Amino acid sequence: MTTQKVDIAQQIEKLIKLQGVDAVIYKLRAEKEQKPLQIQALQQQIEQEGKFVEDSKNTLKQHQLKRKEKEIELETKETNIKKLNTQLYQLKTNKEYDAMQHEIKLMQADRSVLEEDILKLMDVIEVEEKSIAKRQKEFEQRQQDINAQIKKVEEDIKFVENELAGLEEKRKQMAAEADPRILANYERILEGKYGLAMVPIVEDTCGGCHMQLPPQVINEIRLKQEIIYCHICSRILYDKGETTFNEPA
Repeated sequence: MTTQKVDIAQQIEKLIKLQGVDAVIYKLRAEKEQKPLQIQALQQQIEQEGKFVEDSKNTLKQHQLKRKEKEIELETKETNIKKLNTQLYQLKTNKEYDAMQHEIKLMQADRSVLEEDILKLMDVIEVEEKSIAKRQKEFEQRQQDINAQIKKVEEDIKFVENELAGLEEKRKQMAAEADPRILANYERILEGKYGLAMVPIVEDTCGGCHMQLPPQVINEIRLKQEIIYCHICSRILYDKGETTFNEPA
C-alpha cells in the first residue's frame, strides 16, 4: 500500500493559519476565566462597604441604647430625690435631717453627671445619624454603580462565549484539513505552551524562546521538507518571510 506523501510547505501554511485562530481562542478563554473573578471582586467590594455602613448603624444603636439606659437611671434618680425630699420634713432630729440632706446632695450630683452624659450622647447620636444618612446614600449609589459594572462583565462573558463558539467551529474545520499526525504534535505543543505552538524565526532566533538557532536548522526550516522543532522550547518553527499569505494578527 502506497503512503501518500505529505506536502510539508502546505501543512506549515495550514498550521500558521490555525495558530492565528488558536492564539485568539486561548486569549478569549483566559479572558473568560478572569471575568468571574472580576465579578467576585466587585461583590466583595460592595459587601465590605455595606458592612461598614451596618457597623456604623450598630454603633449608633449602642449609643442610643446607652442613652436610654442613662435616661432610665436619671428618672429613677429624680424619683428617689423627690421621695427623700418628701421624707426630709418628717424627720425628728437634726442628725437625721443632716444625713438625709447629704444623701440628697450626693444624688443630685449623680443626677448632674447623668444629665451631662445624656447631653454628650445626644450630640454624638446626632452627628452619627447625619453621617450614617450620608454613608447610606453614598452606599446606595455605589451599589448601583457596582451592579452596573457586574452587569457589564456578565454581558462581556456572553460576548466572549459567542466569539469562542464561532472560532471553535472555524478551528474545527481548519484542523480537519491538516495532516492528523502533524496536527497531533501541534496540539500537544499548543496545550503545553499556553496557546503558542508555532513561531517564526526572528533574526536567526526562535520566536518563542528567543534562543539562537544554528544556521543548519534555519536552512532546514526554509527548505520545508520536514517539520522543524526548536531544540530548546520544542515549538514548531517557520520562516515568516517565506510564507505565501498574510499571517493572522
